Amino acid sequence: MKVPADAAPGLYHGTVRAEGPDFPAATLPVEVEVLDWRVPDPRDFQTIVAIAQSPYGVAKQYKTPLWSDKHWELLEASLRQLARAGNGVWFVPVLLDTEFGNRDVSMIKWTRKKDGSVAFDYATMDCYLDLIVKNCGTPLFVSFVVMNGFQGAVEVKVLDEASGKEERLNLGPNAPGREKYWQPFACSLYSHMAAKGLDQTMYWGYPWDMDGDPKLKPMLRQFVPEVFWICGSHDANVAVSGGMPDLSSPFYVGSPFGARAWDGKVDTSAGEFYKVVENIQSFLIGGESKKGWKPQDQILLCTPRTDCGAIVVNGTSTPWTFRIFAERAIFTGYRGTGRMGGDYWAGSYFDGCKYGGGAPGFSIMKSLWPGPDGAESSARFEAMIEGLQETEARIFVEQALDRGILPAEKAQAITEQLARHFKGTFAVGLDWQARSKAMYQLASEVAALTGLDVNKSEFTLNLKAQAQAASKIKLRNWTGKPRRWKAEGSEKWIVPARTEGLAKGSEDLEVRINGELLEPEKQSNGTLIITDLESARAYPVKIAVRTGKASPQGTQPH
Repeated sequence: MKVPADAAPGLYHGTVRAEGPDFPAATLPVEVEVLDWRVPDPRDFQTIVAIAQSPYGVAKQYKTPLWSDKHWELLEASLRQLARAGNGVWFVPVLLDTEFGNRDVSMIKWTRKKDGSVAFDYATMDCYLDLIVKNCGTPLFVSFVVMNGFQGAVEVKVLDEASGKEERLNLGPNAPGREKYWQPFACSLYSHMAAKGLDQTMYWGYPWDMDGDPKLKPMLRQFVPEVFWICGSHDANVAVSGGMPDLSSPFYVGSPFGARAWDGKVDTSAGEFYKVVENIQSFLIGGESKKGWKPQDQILLCTPRTDCGAIVVNGTSTPWTFRIFAERAIFTGYRGTGRMGGDYWAGSYFDGCKYGGGAPGFSIMKSLWPGPDGAESSARFEAMIEGLQETEARIFVEQALDRGILPAEKAQAITEQLARHFKGTFAVGLDWQARSKAMYQLASEVAALTGLDVNKSEFTLNLKAQAQAASKIKLRNWTGKPRRWKAEGSEKWIVPARTEGLAKGSEDLEVRINGELLEPEKQSNGTLIITDLESARAYPVKIAVRTGKASPQGTQPH
């Protein structure tokens, strides 16, 4: 069922007719109850969804040449499905033979010119990213895989212009003079992503419990300090701290936060590099909600597998577990779900990877089904989407509680209802429709008390010195009437595209950052204040901007 955005609340009746060659035609009655709360567009989900899409799995399943017209057509079918879940994390292997099944292929072509310089062709990568933006919106994270989670070959394919031949180039930790390749690549890629308006989405990846090349992190930091890392590990020191990762803890063994360097010493600065961590060791279940949707300097995504502390989900799990996965993750403190395959069909995951061991936390190869014309949905995927939508209702209610805009007695009753709702996730599907209805009814009641609000309370940007940037916040009018609002920045470098308006529903407000007014190599903090003029209620949005090094006088950055 797909309910139109403008559907009035109430009961709707219809029928579905089914017939086939082996059974008589049947007409089934359908009843749909529409409640007075609009589910956000998947692009606006607060829950981060990290379902890995595989161009290589698609090509292998359909026996189609990579990057052919047919391959792009099939790829877009996968993207259309993943858009329905608000997928925000994508992978671009730079190295050869990674865990992502790319074998000797990369979307980025390297050329060693006759004069010894290096050039890069981003045409294939651009086609891929453009399709993602077209179907799914601007990515949250694009992980460029420049490191493995194991010690092994670190190679890229390079076309030598003088000989006209391609060769595998070793860029590992023991390769002499490797900086002359990594520096132009890192700077060129960052500039290219900035030109596409995607520099804020750029991350390096993808280590596991250890860094395959620890010295690469400080090297790339020197070249492009604005870019951080994403990794997948067994733990993020969560079990030790009992809450968010405790970077001061001495118990760092076994995760990228304590990745063993080649000299055998512990890299205690690892937490400064990794800003997105997909991990499996969760917080304790029970007690109060950890409200994982709240912004943190480090983003934790819950990886499904058998020994995950939030929920046990693997490749043989029932659809019910996929339905409650998102709420379990948010309740236990994660920002969303991570490290799950979308279309790693035909044994494409780990295909060609030259590592003999297993990879942490990748127990679900596929959440989509390979239909005759590309990816189709599946029972688990549909269940997951339903769970994500219901989780968004919970997040909306928790945001209202967190902002203190509800009467005390009402807030207490709502808190108790949310606790009962979460306990129901242990009931293995028992009375799930009544629980779902109660959650949406609760969201409807809170919306009536809210009026107009915003979808986030803070955000962070990484900016090169003197640069300009922009981000968007969502103004949400929960009433049926237009709502007046105004916007004001606490600092001159915070420039809302509009300072006032009349919101008729949900709409974007672009917030521009003037980097020319920011001090290099420093974090600047400010606040954008959105005021609902009908209720005089103000919603502060905290903004942190980390600024990189200033370029030497007379030169251009990167």
